[in-house]
Amino acid sequence: MNAMDSLTVDAATVDTAVAAETVPNPVDTEADGKKPKALSKSVMKRFAINVASLFSVHAANMLLPLLTVPYVVRILGRSAWDYLISRRPTLLILPC
Repeated sequence: MNAMDSLTVDAATVDTAVAAETVPNPVDTEADGKKPKALSKSVMKRFAINVASLFSVHAANMLLPLLTVPYVVRILGRSAWDYLISRRPTLLILPC
């Protein structure tokens, strides 16, 4: 008997082993045999709220600098603003 003979397994043994290890997924089937809906209304509502929240945060991140930068430039002056912008990479590297 060589090593290859010990490794061969017939298909019936494999099918039986796989069937024995397979556990039914409770999400796929219910007691009455009907499949459940993909997502419930509460999950969809929560998803819609989360999408709206992310959209509003993204919009605020885009609009807030458009409102604040002109004000800061006017208060600091053009030369101070140029100094801050030129030093920005250095300020980002320094630890707080």
